[in-house]
Amino acid sequence: MAGVGTRVVRGPDWKWGKQDGGEGRVGTLRSYETHEEVMVIWDAGTAANYRCASHFDLRILDNSITGVHHETYSCNGCQSTSIYGIRWECMECPTINLCSLCYHGDKHSLRHQFYRISTPSSKKVSVPVRKKSKKISSRGIFPGARVVRGLDWNWDDQDGGEGHKGKVTKIESWNGASPRSAASVVWDHGVENLYRIGFEGMVDVKVVTEAKGYTYYRDHLPLVGEEIQVPEGYYEVGDNVCVDSDPDTVRYLQHGHGGWAESMREVIGVVGVISGIDDDGDIVVQYPSGSRWTFNPVALKKATVSPVETGPQRTSLGSMRLSGGFLDNYLPGDVVKVHSDREYVKRQQQGHGDWVESMTMTLGQVGRVIEVIQSGDIIAEVCGTNWTFSPAVLTRLDTEGAPLTPGTSQNVSVMLRQVFESHQASNPVEELFKAAASGDIGRVEEVLSQGLCTVDESFDGQTPLHIACQNGYRDVVRFLINKGANPEEEDKDGDQAIHFATIGDEPDIIELLASHGVDLNTRNRRQQTPLHIAVTKGYNIVIECLLKHNCHPSLQDAGGDTPLHDAISKKRDDITELLLVGGADITLLVEEDANVNIPDRYGDTPLHCAIRQHTLTQLKELKESPQDVSKMLSSSQKKTSSSVAIFLASHGADFSLTNSSNQRPLDLCSDPSLIKTLQKCQEEHHSKENGASDVHINKCMKCHSLDRDVLFSPCGHIAVCSICSAGVTSCSLCDATITSKTKIDECLVCSQRLADVLFKPCLHMVACESCAIVMKKCVHCRAQVDETVSRIVCQGGKATKRKSFSKVGVVSPEPPSNLSALQQQLQVLREKGLIVPTSQSNLSRLSGCKLKMLSIDRELEFIVVHRK
Repeated sequence: MAGVGTRVVRGPDWKWGKQDGGEGRVGTLRSYETHEEVMVIWDAGTAANYRCASHFDLRILDNSITGVHHETYSCNGCQSTSIYGIRWECMECPTINLCSLCYHGDKHSLRHQFYRISTPSSKKVSVPVRKKSKKISSRGIFPGARVVRGLDWNWDDQDGGEGHKGKVTKIESWNGASPRSAASVVWDHGVENLYRIGFEGMVDVKVVTEAKGYTYYRDHLPLVGEEIQVPEGYYEVGDNVCVDSDPDTVRYLQHGHGGWAESMREVIGVVGVISGIDDDGDIVVQYPSGSRWTFNPVALKKATVSPVETGPQRTSLGSMRLSGGFLDNYLPGDVVKVHSDREYVKRQQQGHGDWVESMTMTLGQVGRVIEVIQSGDIIAEVCGTNWTFSPAVLTRLDTEGAPLTPGTSQNVSVMLRQVFESHQASNPVEELFKAAASGDIGRVEEVLSQGLCTVDESFDGQTPLHIACQNGYRDVVRFLINKGANPEEEDKDGDQAIHFATIGDEPDIIELLASHGVDLNTRNRRQQTPLHIAVTKGYNIVIECLLKHNCHPSLQDAGGDTPLHDAISKKRDDITELLLVGGADITLLVEEDANVNIPDRYGDTPLHCAIRQHTLTQLKELKESPQDVSKMLSSSQKKTSSSVAIFLASHGADFSLTNSSNQRPLDLCSDPSLIKTLQKCQEEHHSKENGASDVHINKCMKCHSLDRDVLFSPCGHIAVCSICSAGVTSCSLCDATITSKTKIDECLVCSQRLADVLFKPCLHMVACESCAIVMKKCVHCRAQVDETVSRIVCQGGKATKRKSFSKVGVVSPEPPSNLSALQQQLQVLREKGLIVPTSQSNLSRLSGCKLKMLSIDRELEFIVVHRK
């Protein structure tokens, strides 16, 4: 069974293209979403769900991270005294056992056939000889890789700040029980630290320049979700056993084997006795607390200790330690406290799990014992994470939180229940979060009225408002905001309340937040706006809601992608098709003035992406039967990337832009018919543009050759270039005395255009028109924006009317400057079958779009696509 944290690669039923980055790229199993689906975080930072039942999208590359340990077997390749992860046993030489690194590293004879034993309780599975098997190179987070902070980053600015890079130097263990679960990274500013890459499913970093890892025999690896059977007769009535997996894994394993109940969490790691084995082979376990549960045998392992007795004597546990002047025996379930002296703990941890900086959080904290390993070291859960401790740094506590003295005894389950129940009862923060998460507004009011916690309390980096927004509890959200909750509070990923509402697909909550003045263009640490998230997830109603409230459609995320890139990304064909079929997204974004020419990190514009995605089959169909532009946009059978490309060309996509491979969009298209169609659409778009801008008003009033680029204060005029401004003391437009001069630079938001909007009263010009239209505060000084003035007015010209859209999205175009030329061009398009007059029957056949006819004159009509 693949536990949470298992390192995986693509499997035999993979059908998701390069979503993983390509063959051999490695990811981490994050969680079991259902019994048929798991979530994986790939080393490149992307995350998605994959099938693990009936269809197997993933293979297990390394399960040592989850603590799989063949204690009684040594590796004949590397001479390790025990084997972590998958064990490989030679069929011809039964005494030969190899760990995964040695097996895939071609130790022992390649002509000998091997058994694969995934876990100590798994049956042996024979695999083909390695001599004739295909070998793949793994790639991802390995020594030499360049990385940045990832999805689960929670280490402040250890990396030097957002976007800073580091180099992986080696792969290590996060704690003694999880080999190869962390990466040691040296950041560019010289600091070195250890970060999780699989421990408990967490991934702190993501790769920007991957490194080559070890090679592996692809078809020899087990499948994620593949049924693992315990050998018949392995368990018997009377055996001591304990659950050896995390709750998420056990929940998955219990499907069809007795089911899962939340109260089962209390017995995870606790030793019980097998009281029965049913006809299906499931195991009935009796616990000292009196509870009895039926488990899938795969979820259990044999224990070397007896269950804790309820009588006066505690069962002895093999290894003992001297602490506080007396011999102390630890058992799973014991409540313990970590020594608070940092230097003392560091010394004692040498050779006992060792010390890592992240253990600082455990100093002085209370936790519970999960397992006592053969060496005598203790695996304890502290601060929500499992750690390996030297017994010398722990003190066992009684129910009152005081150290136990010799002879003290208690039922562990009772003790745990008393400790944690009392802890919960005295923790109003947890109560507040539970109430907010369940929508219990009465309980929320009650907890806050006690005055023991604030409305913006943080729990695991999130606030009550975050939880309520994601779950769609409108009344709770309204109450928290009225109580002073800050919608701009961020979690560890930089997500604010508006991001959580978007993630939860809650347009009503977005409406509520917008009514309270929340900035809908706020970004998280991945530089994603709520619109990025909505487009990626395919939430059409949320997209419409965000655009209705002027959410900016052209902002780029950390990877350089705009929402428009995300909508037609080659990695999300299903989302692109879904949005097109729904009549949303692409059309909506362009209608709301999205910049269709912003490149991503590879230099690809949305038009590059759309044309590249066009398949040979679609090209052939288009070549044999050239179709009308409007039909292609609206036909339910042509919701393809070719229609997206045509739509982009009709809305100003630039054909001359080149990507990092020096390719223009049309260089990626091999179909002459589509190229002609795209060129015609571009001509049509250009013919609608109204003349050229007034050039002379942009030139310096002194030298008349360079463009004006200096803003004067306090008059707010732009009259000269930066070279001529040196000797200017009064404004050339109004003769006002100049107190300060500021060179105008690119827009601070999109970095794609020059700033051309003056904010008042702060008098900063730091944003372009497209970005400034949705700003309520100056992006430079955060002052309230009371008024905006266009650059043309600051240069002494007249304000130009910006094209606008009605509430239903109908274009109100300016009359064309050359009507006869436009008529001729449209006639040519009609003759070639590219544009046809509309009729009511045509309108009834079109799906997913709402159409409006605009008359250029009484004889010429054409179709324009609009929002629903």
